[in-house]
Amino acid sequence: MTHKSGSVRQIEEKENFKTSLSFSSEYKLLLTGCRPNISKTAVARIQGLLKGAIDWDLMLELLEKHALLPTFFINLKAAGRENVPDEVIAKLQEKYLQFVDSQSRKVDELLRLNSLFEEHCIPVIPFKGPVLSQLYYGDVFLRESADIDLMVPPEKALQAQKILLAEGYAYGHEEMHLVEDASFLASEYSLRFINQFPFEKEIGVDLHWQLFDDGFVNMPAELVIDSAQQREIFGRQVRTLPAEWALLIVSAHSAKHGWFRLNWIVDAAQLLEYIGDDVTNLLRLARKTQTYEMLLLACSLVSQLPEAKVTEELTSEFSKRKNIQVATARLTAQIFEQRNAEKWKLLDWWLFYLSLKETFWQKILLAFNLATHIDLHDWARWKLPPILFCLYKPLHFLRLAWISVPHLAQRLRRTR
Repeated sequence: MTHKSGSVRQIEEKENFKTSLSFSSEYKLLLTGCRPNISKTAVARIQGLLKGAIDWDLMLELLEKHALLPTFFINLKAAGRENVPDEVIAKLQEKYLQFVDSQSRKVDELLRLNSLFEEHCIPVIPFKGPVLSQLYYGDVFLRESADIDLMVPPEKALQAQKILLAEGYAYGHEEMHLVEDASFLASEYSLRFINQFPFEKEIGVDLHWQLFDDGFVNMPAELVIDSAQQREIFGRQVRTLPAEWALLIVSAHSAKHGWFRLNWIVDAAQLLEYIGDDVTNLLRLARKTQTYEMLLLACSLVSQLPEAKVTEELTSEFSKRKNIQVATARLTAQIFEQRNAEKWKLLDWWLFYLSLKETFWQKILLAFNLATHIDLHDWARWKLPPILFCLYKPLHFLRLAWISVPHLAQRLRRTR
């Protein structure tokens, strides 16, 4: 792992976290034990928390919701089990062994598909999932991953789909009768596949030919694929993305979904630690890909974790931006289920996305994309014949207007 030098911001306690005073013991325990390789101080803090009252049913729910069981279980064992009920240890052990089995099968399948695609001359980049865990956590069994994420060039997307279908996979959505249509491939950027292997547990594969919708970020497939590097991982040569790219993808993906899982913040923390003090290339790439504000939001959220490390340069950048401070406060209230947290509606999401764009024209482009981009809900709802595909965009706009106008009227009445 990259060695770090110079000044970093070390967060030992959560006194700067606006909602920390209302944290339950369960959330304090989750926060303290959510990262790998924690310090002796953090282990002692876990031991202290375990001496108090812990709602273990809630704790198990939180670990599942935030996908943090592997690291927490390992840190819990390091802290000692004497204050943990035997039945809780048994449940955690059972879930951890299930995770190890599932992760092992994902690694095997990832390597098999990687070789298969390469044999068919399809450049493929595994990202997120087991690859992120192995490279930036140092151990494939320290991070949960729901699926195998693979990226291929757009011109190879249809061929890659046919290979997966021939290998026993099926489309994850019923509306995928449209996948061979050029209009669908141009408007969507990924498809989910589920294996249909007999006598085996389900494995999902997310096949990407782009990473995000047009206008959300500037990450064309050719730019991402050209950045990939051959690295040895799991004993094989595999195309992987540099840490800077991985962090920006995590930042954009998590922003798109509202950072509702704590393990995404842990991902960002691990990647920042790997990158170290020299963030020149990271910031340059963030500007180029229009993910600068999303990166700063990720850094702001990471700074809330116990013992998190964020460089002074990044800290200075996010600290002086009001939009980042507001977003951090709202997101942490959502993540930790504070009583004052409001459930976001469509308009809230749009305003949040727009707040993460630097320039006026970026905001205009994103707003246009949000209003007109066809998504899977549209394909599934209307199922128009190809000759009428031109109607999907206006129908999408009308559907969003129907959803958002009542909420907008409510907000206007509230401001009077």
